[in-house]
Amino acid sequence: MFFICKNKETYLKLFPFTLLVLFIFSQFFNTNLLLFAANDKLLWHPPSKLTVGEYLRYSNIFLTIIFALSGCLLLMLFKVTTRLRAAIMTLVFIVFAIILDYSGLKCALKMPSPLCSLTRPFLFIKSGNLDIPLKFIIALSTIGILSLIGNKLFCGWVCPIGAIQEMMNLIPFSGKRIKIPFLWMNLVRVTLFVSFIPILFVLGRVIYFNPFAPIRLGFTADFWTIYSWVFLIIIVIISFFIYRPYCYFICPIGLITWLLERISPIKIRYHKEICSECKTCITHTNCPTVESIINEKRIRPDCHSCGKCIEVCPNNALKFNFK
Repeated sequence: MFFICKNKETYLKLFPFTLLVLFIFSQFFNTNLLLFAANDKLLWHPPSKLTVGEYLRYSNIFLTIIFALSGCLLLMLFKVTTRLRAAIMTLVFIVFAIILDYSGLKCALKMPSPLCSLTRPFLFIKSGNLDIPLKFIIALSTIGILSLIGNKLFCGWVCPIGAIQEMMNLIPFSGKRIKIPFLWMNLVRVTLFVSFIPILFVLGRVIYFNPFAPIRLGFTADFWTIYSWVFLIIIVIISFFIYRPYCYFICPIGLITWLLERISPIKIRYHKEICSECKTCITHTNCPTVESIINEKRIRPDCHSCGKCIEVCPNNALKFNFK
C-alpha cells in the first residue's frame, strides 16, 4: 500500500487502511487475538462463558468495526476512485477470508459468518435450546448497528463475499453488463427469506447455502466441499456480468440491511439543484441503485456505498453524508 505518489490526497485516503494492515500484522505477536494452531488445536482456549466486553476483546469483531467506520469516513471525506476501491476490496477479502479465516492462524473467538449469525439462532430455538451463544447475537447486532450508522457499511466494506463479487465486477469488460430489474431480484430474495423459517421448523432444513462454507472447509475431496466450491465459483463468475448477484438475489443479511437503509442517517445524498442531468452516474456505473436515487424513488435497490457514482459525477451532485 506504500508507493510513490505526488498526490498527497491519495496518501490520506490510504492512511486508515494502512493502519489496519499494521494492526493486523501486529496481532501475529498478540496471543489475545490471533494464536498459532498446534495439531489443529488452539494454544489458548477461551472460557465457556464470556461477557460482551471479553468477546469483543478476544474476537475479530473489533476489526470489523474499524473497517466499516474507516470506509464510512473515507466516503465522507474523499472521492473513492475505482482503483482505490478495488485495492480495498482485495484487502477486505485477504483479511477476512484468508488471514482471519482460512489460514493456519486461528482466531480465539472467530466471528461467525453473517449467514450463520442469522440462521444458527433459529436452529437453537428449533432444538429447544434458548441458550443462544453470545457470538451470534453480537455478530448480528454489530452488522445491524453498523448498517444503521451508515448505509450498508458492513455489506459494502467488510463482507468478503461481497468484496470478491465486486472485485470480479470491476474487471474491465468491453461488452455490456447485465442489469436485472430490482423487483425481480428482490422478489427472489424475499421469497427465500419468507420460506426460510417455516421450512426450517417443518422440514428441519436451512434453505440458504452459505457462501462462506468453502473458505472455512478448505480444499478436500469430499462431495460437500466440492459442491460448496462449485457454488462459490459460479457466484464469482456470474459476478463478472451482474453486480453482486448473491447479495441481491439470495442474501438474507442483504435483505435486512436493505430495510435498514431507509433509516440510516449517513448515505448517498442527491443534490438536485446542482445536477446537470448528464446521466454520467448511470452510464458509468454497474450498480443498479443510482438511477433510482437521482429519480428520487421511494423504493430503491440496495446501495452498497461503493462510491462509484460519487467518483464519476462531474458536478458533485452526489455525496455520502448526513444531508
